Amino acid sequence: MSISNNLIGSTATALVTGAAGGTAVTTVFFCNNSADTATIDVFIALSGEGAKDGDGGDSTADANIILKSISINSLDTYILDTEKIILGSGDRLLAQAADSSGQVVATASFLNL
Repeated sequence: MSISNNLIGSTATALVTGAAGGTAVTTVFFCNNSADTATIDVFIALSGEGAKDGDGGDSTADANIILKSISINSLDTYILDTEKIILGSGDRLLAQAADSSGQVVATASFLNL
């Protein structure tokens, strides 16, 4: 098992990238460390889709969204653990803050297959 920690900004941040043999994402914690409510979006993008418009695709398009406008109260945590996510080689799990009102840290637990 491995973990990754990322501060989520207003542009898409890759939380986990699928290894050559695939990767199982077991749990992701989104912790809002600020005094304000934060809103985040979470995406899964296939290998080769860019993180921004014009970069081989738009990984933040609605076609890739799995959680939209998730509101996380001040000093609270949202946990994504209902279903395991299997990423293929180069596929990415990404998140971005929908606004700049909060400071969210994403901690992902995953296993390379």
